[in-house]
Amino acid sequence: MNVRIRHLVLRYGVFVLLVLMSAGTLSFVCGFELRVKTPIHLFYDSHGHRWHGYPADPRCAGFQPGDTLTVVQTSVGDIPYIVERIVPEPGTLHMTLLPLREEPLPGTYAEGFVFVGKERLVDKISGRRSRGTLRPACADNPRRR
Repeated sequence: MNVRIRHLVLRYGVFVLLVLMSAGTLSFVCGFELRVKTPIHLFYDSHGHRWHGYPADPRCAGFQPGDTLTVVQTSVGDIPYIVERIVPEPGTLHMTLLPLREEPLPGTYAEGFVFVGKERLVDKISGRRSRGTLRPACADNPRRR
C-alpha cells in the first residue's frame, strides 16, 4: 500500500501542485483591484485663500462641487480639499479647492495625484476595459461623455 501511494505522488504530485498554484493565482488576479490615479497641478490664490487645481487628464475627473478631494503624494504629504467649483476650460478643467486644514504649504505651487476610479487586475492583464462600477471615470467611458 505504501508503494502505491508513493507511486501516485511521484507520478501526479507535480501536476496536482501546478494545478493548485494556478487556481490560487487565478483567484488572486480575478479578485484584485487597482486604484487609478491622475496627476493634478495646484496653484495657490492668496487673495481668495483658495487652491486652483488642474488635473492632467481633465476627462478623468468625476467630481462634483461639495465633494472631498484628497491630493496624495505631494511634497508635504496628503492634502484634503473640498471642491468648491468646477469650470471647464478649453483643453483643461479648472477646480477651485478649499483646504480642510489651515496650515500653510511651503509655496504657491504643488503637484500630486487624485484617485479617479478602480480597475480590475484581470482586465489590465488581458487588455480588456473594465465594466460596471470598477471602471475609472475617464474619457473612454461612454457613460461619462
